[in-house]
Amino acid sequence: MRAALVLVLLASPAASAPFNTFDATDGPTDEPTLEVDAISGVETPPEETKPSEPAAPAIKYLGSATQRDAAATGPESNTSVALLEPTPAPELRDAPVVAPPRLPRPTPRFDIGAGVFLQSRGLSFLYDTSVDGPPSYEDGLQGFAVGAAVYPWPIQKVDGKLSGVGFSLKLAKAVGATLVASDETGTGEFDVQHASYDAAVRYRYPIDKFAIEGEVAYGGWHHTIVDLPESIAIPDTSYNYLSAGAHAEVYPSERASIGATVRYLHVPSSGDVTSEDWYGAGDANGWLLGGDFTIGLPAGLFVRGGVEWRRVTIEFDGSGYLSYEWGVWSVADTQITGSALVGAQF
Repeated sequence: MRAALVLVLLASPAASAPFNTFDATDGPTDEPTLEVDAISGVETPPEETKPSEPAAPAIKYLGSATQRDAAATGPESNTSVALLEPTPAPELRDAPVVAPPRLPRPTPRFDIGAGVFLQSRGLSFLYDTSVDGPPSYEDGLQGFAVGAAVYPWPIQKVDGKLSGVGFSLKLAKAVGATLVASDETGTGEFDVQHASYDAAVRYRYPIDKFAIEGEVAYGGWHHTIVDLPESIAIPDTSYNYLSAGAHAEVYPSERASIGATVRYLHVPSSGDVTSEDWYGAGDANGWLLGGDFTIGLPAGLFVRGGVEWRRVTIEFDGSGYLSYEWGVWSVADTQITGSALVGAQF
């Protein structure tokens, strides 16, 4: 009976469970509690219990739809992932440059210039070749020139060119001009006096990048050789003329122009060359052809260059002493003049 009771106690679960050799009711202690195996009697320390990690706070997913889907299907799809995207900065663009409003420019009414000129001149005679004819004559000279024009009533009041009715005046005078001539007594150098003037009334009409101008003018020029001996048969000349002509101008750019001029000259007087002591009376007329260019500079200034060809032909009537002696029928007085001016339009 006693043996059966021992077997029942050994088979009971309470008998096989370990028991603590220290009474837990003795009070709290900082020492770890030892456990003793009931069968082996070996003391074993208890397993350390790790503190549980706090749960991660829920974070709202801020990514794009594509990134959100990719995160949801990844290997860590059961973990919330925060994708912090910075707010895109606004795109910076250069502000358009706004030009200030352009103020209309009053159309210029005045054109004034001054500069220098060079001239080549020659006299050529038609005469009876069976006798000795008059001597040939050529000279060159230089000097100063000025010119002014006013168009008080322009057709276009603002942002235009010179136009409408105009008046102009040109003056030129030689400086330091001389002529070397010789006769039986020797060779000498003589001063040459030359001056010219031209006053005109004009009407200019602009057409887009062109301008056409008609003009009538009165003018004159003279050549005088100071103290030339009578044995040297070179006459002084002093021409006065009335002319009618036209001028055309093209504007290849805002500040440049190219012009051409043609004039017919009626010459009522010619000076000593038509006196009875020289070649006698005759009919005189001529032509003038010219070309010019103008380049505008800032502040209304400009530079202008020009070339002018002018010829006066006199048909003698035989009343002069030399016409009779040398059988002279006519004379052509030809001049080529180049000029360079600096001026202003305002």
